[in-house]
Amino acid sequence: MSKFNTKQQAMNIGTLLGMNSLSQKLGTQNLSLELIPNDSSKKVGYYKPGNYWTISAKSEHPKEAAMLIDYMLNNRDGAKIMGLERGIPSPNDVRQYMAENTDSLDKLNYEFIDRYKETVGGEAPEVTPNGASAIDNLIVRYQQDIGFGKIAPADAATGFIAELQKAIDEA
Repeated sequence: MSKFNTKQQAMNIGTLLGMNSLSQKLGTQNLSLELIPNDSSKKVGYYKPGNYWTISAKSEHPKEAAMLIDYMLNNRDGAKIMGLERGIPSPNDVRQYMAENTDSLDKLNYEFIDRYKETVGGEAPEVTPNGASAIDNLIVRYQQDIGFGKIAPADAATGFIAELQKAIDEA
């Protein structure tokens, strides 16, 4: 658990989503979202999807699966069902509708997107390859090993890259 969640830290760097659950954990609605300070003359960051929706090539019902995905992403009723569970809706009309029809802290997420849309300019990277989610555990382990003097930084880098590549290759 982070020190922010236990009220031992004033701010936290993270993603937009989860304001309602965070508010409940902290026992307050006095929260705000702010952009990390940067040179405001430059476009920074990118809109990162909360999830990538896919249909298996082996699906027995690809048309129906596509219809479901379309409904969840592009339909106001679908967006109401999903809420912000899988990210902020991409279509402008659906996002605007959702922003206007929420009274929860989710509204902060929509306001943040609108407030900083002029500063966002980067392209989203390619989809993370299967197996690459191992990176989180690898980073922590190698950071600790370096910090406790168990391994030299250069050796850690070599080992980290090799283990991550192996996780991707085996996925």
